[in-house]
Amino acid sequence: MQPAVPGVSADGNIAESWSLDDAITVAPAAGAAPVVSRQRALCTLLAASDIRGSGLIGDDLTLILGRVTVSDALVAAPDPIDLGLPAVTAFHSRLAWVAVVDPPIRAACPSTPPPVSSSGSPDDGDAPQYVGAPQLVPYQLLVLDATTGNDGLVYGARTNNPCASGALSGPYLRPIVVMVSVPWRLISRDRGGLFATIAVAVRTCDNNVVDYGDAYATAEGVVEFDVNRPIATCGTNHESVQTLHGPAAGDRLATTLTHAATGFVDAYPLPQTFQPFPTATPAG
Repeated sequence: MQPAVPGVSADGNIAESWSLDDAITVAPAAGAAPVVSRQRALCTLLAASDIRGSGLIGDDLTLILGRVTVSDALVAAPDPIDLGLPAVTAFHSRLAWVAVVDPPIRAACPSTPPPVSSSGSPDDGDAPQYVGAPQLVPYQLLVLDATTGNDGLVYGARTNNPCASGALSGPYLRPIVVMVSVPWRLISRDRGGLFATIAVAVRTCDNNVVDYGDAYATAEGVVEFDVNRPIATCGTNHESVQTLHGPAAGDRLATTLTHAATGFVDAYPLPQTFQPFPTATPAG
């Protein structure tokens, strides 16, 4: 089920302004034409992570086009969890694509009640009881500049704190982070065929790269190396050296190693650990 957004048409336009928490407003585009196409925006946003760092692949979303304004006070507020991300830039009536999602709240605390969806129904079981506070939909808005495609943010709306009855948390704001499959080159191979050394092309602001870390190839020799990268002008380009293994401990590498597609990963990625995952090449 797609998240409920008031006054949205099939082409993603909205008839009236929509505001959350007096902190973010999405107004009608009023005939403005985006430079970034709907398909390109969708490809980018499906590769993004939500405010908690979870991927959107498999989530329902509503994609709308509008003019986005974010409270300057919220933009200036420090992130409660410092992930070393670049600062969020100001948004004042900026034409943008907005992916609206209302993923369930998952928390590592006892007796967490099931969340309420935008349809007004709980995801599982009976509706949660938040004593002393209204039941709020945990909306998240992923905003991508529709003119450049090179700037964006993730907005987590104020919602019920699942670990504290009656308490509210948020809103939260962060720059968009996407999963990107990056290029690599072969440096050397072990004579025994068990591993190889590769150099992957990354940026200093990619936040999940460890030099002299591990990479993995499929049984067919396809290699995909993914990084989490902010959509922002940040960092400098460099190469990171990785040890390339087969798909499972003790497996020899295929004789021929080939590149997976590079770019936004908006489908389930190839396995990069010894655990089995659904396999698909990136698209977009």
